[in-house]
Formats: sequence, C-alpha cells, structure tokens
Amino acid sequence: MDLAGRLLAQYRLVEKLGEGGMGAVFRAEDTRLGRQVALKLLSAPSLADPRARERLLAEARAVAALEHPHICLLYEFGEAAGQPFLAMQLVEGETLRQALRQGPLSEARTRAIVAAVASALGAAHGRGLLHRDVKSENVLLGRDGGIKLSDFGIARHAGGQNLTAAHTLVGSPAYAAPEIVAGAEPSAASDQFSLAVVAYECLTGALPFAGESLAAVLYAITNLEPESPSRRRPGLDRAWDEALRQALAKDPQRRFPSVSEFAKALPAEPAPPASAKKPKTEPPSLAVLYFENLSNDPDSEYFCAGITEDILTDLSKISGLRVASRNAVARFKGQAVDIPRAAVELGVGTVLEGSVRRAGNRVRISAQLINARDGFHVWAERYDRTLDDVFAVQEDIARAIAAALRGALTPQEAAELHRDRPAAATAYDLYLKGRGHYRQYTHEENLRALECFDQAVALDPTYALAWAGIADACGQMHDKAYDMDPQWIERGAAAARRAIELGPRIPEGHKAHALIEVVRGNREEAMRALRQALAVDPRFTPALSNLGLSLELEGDLAGAERCIRRAIELDPADAYLGFMLAVTLSESRRFEECIQETHRFQSLGTGSFHQTAAHWERVHALACLGDLDAARRELEEARKAGLGALDCEAIETFLVAVAGEAGRTRDGVRRLSGRIGGFIGPWFLVAAAAAVGDAAGAVRLLAGAEEAGIEWARIHAVLRVRPWVERIHDSAEFRAWIGERGQRIVWPLEAPPLTAEQRARFTDYSEASGLPQGDGIP
Repeated sequence: MDLAGRLLAQYRLVEKLGEGGMGAVFRAEDTRLGRQVALKLLSAPSLADPRARERLLAEARAVAALEHPHICLLYEFGEAAGQPFLAMQLVEGETLRQALRQGPLSEARTRAIVAAVASALGAAHGRGLLHRDVKSENVLLGRDGGIKLSDFGIARHAGGQNLTAAHTLVGSPAYAAPEIVAGAEPSAASDQFSLAVVAYECLTGALPFAGESLAAVLYAITNLEPESPSRRRPGLDRAWDEALRQALAKDPQRRFPSVSEFAKALPAEPAPPASAKKPKTEPPSLAVLYFENLSNDPDSEYFCAGITEDILTDLSKISGLRVASRNAVARFKGQAVDIPRAAVELGVGTVLEGSVRRAGNRVRISAQLINARDGFHVWAERYDRTLDDVFAVQEDIARAIAAALRGALTPQEAAELHRDRPAAATAYDLYLKGRGHYRQYTHEENLRALECFDQAVALDPTYALAWAGIADACGQMHDKAYDMDPQWIERGAAAARRAIELGPRIPEGHKAHALIEVVRGNREEAMRALRQALAVDPRFTPALSNLGLSLELEGDLAGAERCIRRAIELDPADAYLGFMLAVTLSESRRFEECIQETHRFQSLGTGSFHQTAAHWERVHALACLGDLDAARRELEEARKAGLGALDCEAIETFLVAVAGEAGRTRDGVRRLSGRIGGFIGPWFLVAAAAAVGDAAGAVRLLAGAEEAGIEWARIHAVLRVRPWVERIHDSAEFRAWIGERGQRIVWPLEAPPLTAEQRARFTDYSEASGLPQGDGIP
C-alpha cells in the first residue's frame, strides 16, 4: 500500500526509504518543526503487548539521551492511530552495505568507519546500553562525510529485560557473536564481535562467516576460524589480522576489554612519503558482459561471443585496469542483467554491455560503459562497419574505455592491440566459430573446431591464434580421451611450434604447447611452457591454474597453492579457481579453511558442478573434523543439488566407514566398484575401503582411477598423507602399487605440520609458503 502523503502525528510521509526486521523506514516531514526526518513504522508482533511498548519507550529515552557525533539521533518514540513509530535523524547518503557493493574499502576508510562506530558504541556502553544489531546496513555514510550508527531500535539496557522471547536470536545472524548463537545474554563484548565482522567486511568485501543456509552460517560462527583478511587481500597490513583475530575470538573473555581498546589496536595509518603527490587509489575495475546477439541468425552467436571475449582480452592488456575474466562473466550470458547487482558480484565499479547485429558482411556494434554505482553512462558509441573493420572497432572501444577510466594508451599498449590480427576477416570469423565449438568439450564439437581452425590457417597461414587452436584441439583428443591415435599428438606438437614461431608474445601458443606435453607425459616441459606463457602475460589465469595442477602432481603443494591464490587475486569471481583452492586446502589438512572456501565458490558458481562440488567437499572435510551429523546433512544437500545416485551411494558408504561399520562398508565397496566412474565416487570408495583397513579393495580402486587418468589418483605424494588413505600406507598392497613414486613433497607453511612419522614417508621433504609473493610468477 502506498503511504506517501499520509499524516502520522505531525509527520507527513514523503517516500519509502527501505524496510528492515523492525519495520519500514520513510522519509518524512516534521510539519511542526519544518525538518526532514527518517520515520520508522514499527511492525514487530511483540509490540502488540503494552508492556513491550513500555520497555521500548524506556530504551528510546536512553538512546535519545545519547548525543554523540556518530550516533543517529532519536527524536521521538510515539504512536498514532495504533501505529508505533520512531522519528530519527535523516542522514542523506548511503548505508555502508550499499557502499560495499562497489568492492572493499581502503584501509584508511575502514579505519575511520570502525573508529567512529567504536566511539558510538563506547558512549552507549558507558550508559549501560547495548546495540545488539551492529551490521553494515546500520552504518550510515553521509554525503558530508559523516559516519553514523543507527537503529538502536532493538537495543536494550545491559541487564535489563529482553524484548524478545527467550532463546530467540536477535539481530542479523551473520554478525552475531558465538555466545549469542548459543543463547547467552548479549553484552558489550558481543557488540564488539559484530563490529569486527563489519571491519572484516570492509577490508575484504566478504563476511568472515558465510554459508548457504542459516544453519551453515551459525555453524561457521560457532566452530570455524575465518580466513585472515591479509590472505583474502594480499598487501593488507598484517596488523589487521591480529586485531580482528582477537575481536572475533569465540570466547568473549578473550576479546578486547572494550570497543575503544579494539579501535586502538587497529593499525595506524602510515605516513605518506615526502615525495608522494597524491594518495594511492584502487585501480579502476571493469566487467565486460557478453554482448547481445540481435541478428536474425542464431548461428551468429559465436561471432557475438567472440567479439565480446576479444574486447575483454584487449582491455586486460591495459595496465592499471582490473578486468573480470571470461569465466567470471559467463554466468550472466543470455540473461537480463541487473547491472548494480552484477557489479557487486564481480567486484567491479563499471560494466561494459552492448549488442551485435550482423547481416552478411555488415555489422553494427553498440557498446555502453556504465558506472555501476549510479547507473549513468560513462561512454557510449555505435559502429556501423563491414566485417573487415571489426578489429578497428575493437581497438576503438578499448581506447575509449582506457581514456574514460585511466587515461590514453601508451604506445606499447596500443601496439599490443594490433598483435595477431589476421589478414583476412573471414579467417577471424572461422577462428571465432572454432573457439565456440572447442568450448563445448565433446568429441564431435572438437572435430568441428579443428575443421574451422584448419580453414582459418588455410586463409591466413600466419594466424598464430588459429595455429594454437589446432594444437589445443589435438591435445584435447588425448586429454579428454576422445581419440587416442598418436597422430593427434604429433600434429598438435607441430601446430604449437608454428603458433609460437608466429606469435612468441601470445600466451595461448605456449599454453597449447603445455597441453601437448602433458598428454605426452613430459611434466617438466609442460611446466616450462606454462611459465613461458606467464612470462609473456603474468595475468593469464589459465596458465596459472594449469601450472598449479602440474606442481600439485609433482608434490609441490605450496607452489600449487601459490599459483591458485595468485589466479584468484586476478580473477576472484572464477568459481572453478575457488574449487581448486578448496581441494588444495583439503589436501593440506586445513579442513576449516576448506569449508569456508566451498561456501565462497558455491556463491559464485551457478552450474550444477560448483553446487554439488561444494557439498561433497564439505562432506569430506566435516568427516575429517569428526562431525558426521553435519557431513550427512551435506550429503542430503548434494543429493538435492543433483549429485548422481551412484556418487551419493559412494559417499554414503564412506560415511558408514568413518562410523566404523566395516561389514557394511565392504559390501558397499564391492557393490559399487564395477559400476561407478568419474571423479567423485571413486575417491569416496577409496577412502571408505582404506578407512576400514581394506587395503586390497582400496588399491584396486586407486589403480583403476589412475589408469582412467583421474587427477587425484596421480598425486602420489598427497596420497601418502591423505586422511583415510594413509591408514593403509604400510600395507603390502599399497606399497606395491605406489612404489617409489610420490616421495617428494613441499608442504605449505600455513598448513598444520606433519608428524615425524608422516615426514619419514618422503625422501625429499621441505616446506614453503603457499601465499603469493608479489605479482611475479609463483
């Protein structure tokens, strides 16, 4: 119902500003005093009780007595026509939550906000008043630079009577302290915990305790330690880690004595060097959404997608500009996109969208650069050209966006935009079509891709990207086991050499060469090729992730983690990179961190793989932590998310094994062994058999998985210390199978240390950090 214009007491409602748990908030005019106010119409069912209203009135009087520069003033608590309301100071601006949609804040801005809110809470606590709902939505950022803490509407006097029923969680769950989750009375320490959550959110753009359900969030708050802010945001002052670690302590007695002490513990702002002329700012960020295909011909979709991806690649070459990857934006393809929401999910400040209409040799490309914060166009243009001019259009768009966001291109950047443009536009058209077929990842589509790439190099024998496409498609014949004929390897190797000869500065050629060497079994040469791709383009995340996998296969878990974390720094919205990190964390026995990462990548990936993978990774991690009940709940969620029936049976068998039911486990392993394949089920069957000491059954499954090329069965060093599997390490069957393989391991310094017995399983044991060091090759 539209309430605009309604008079409530002396307040005339102007417009609705928002709605929260306690009711709707309106901009209103105080007709007596001639001022604008924020009027909250309270709708909590408990306020139907007159005694509850009396208690709220007492609290409102206490809040109104707080005159503090960082507390949103409360003018009145009243009632009109049976409607209770609060009249408060109107702050023109936005909430902190809205500001965070543009991404994390600077350390200086975070420090200022936390200090202001801590000052406000300190004043309230000094009067015996608790806030009980400190969260980013209740921190108001005024256009004049002011910072106000609002909504003491559910606060109460310390030691006073609770407004809610006993054992009811009051406030926002993601910000609640562990003792509140457990049903304890709130305190100044619980307000401090909530403020620390806000600080973490400001610095990282994410909540420290996440989950896809309320139960998962509450479990994380109660049982898990959050990832340190400096891991999520490399380069962050490590003093933040220590301050937030103490303020987020599970035991309230271990937190700071007061919010004021918490604020004092924040790292001081470093003095700028004398030569500094202006403060450091966050680099401009951009997402290129897939352009809409307006052609009547659906077959033009590959051309539209290719134009989008090449514009994205061109923009990625521009220094000082952070561009979301193709994988990150892929989930928005073909959808009506809410630009502000997409920008928040991708962590960018601007979005490029557009459309392509193709008719014969004519093409019309429209593009608009949008400021995600206010929705205004920063730049827009329409191009009506022939197909031969499409490269010039791409370069024009890249130049215009660079000028709008960062400044004119350097001569070197301009030269990069010209690199590997084919002489014939038709060759480019064929290359885009081949790339579209290749990414379908089926045998038939791979053959179609090869046909297109072959036609492209026939038209332009100097087209390096098309030669790289041939090498990739040939490599996939073996990598995906489409066709194991040796001629594919030889043909792919020749194509990769030709791609590198023609375009040594194009990373795709080196990556294709690495794939050929992987299927040949030459890991060292594959890693050399991947490092060469990264030397050409250190931001080329496909090479980073593939190098991480290669290092993992060599037993270098620390190096693998560095590669994956560096790739995530460059492309934080890529869900598959998050999956890779979760697996690496599990392999190095950091199960709490693994669980946290599964929640993060699950929130990024919309496909069934990411949804089910998050659940089955949590099943394993929770079982390793000894929480079988939670593991069983995750299995049910995996089933609901579409995990296959046989995979679910394998996981059930694993949980039966962990529970110690050897007979049922052996029956399950025997029943499923000949019927199940793929990546997931066989691993859980191996773990199940090993957990009950069935070394022969576990080794049969390991050998079968290795023969099928499943990656986890080839990471021999990890298998020597992996939970469950390590139980059969000293068995004759396991020793015969593994032999001398996997005797080198580089263990991450950040992981729990291995025991002397575990270290003795390796002839070459060392430790190194799993955190990226700077922007170089890990």
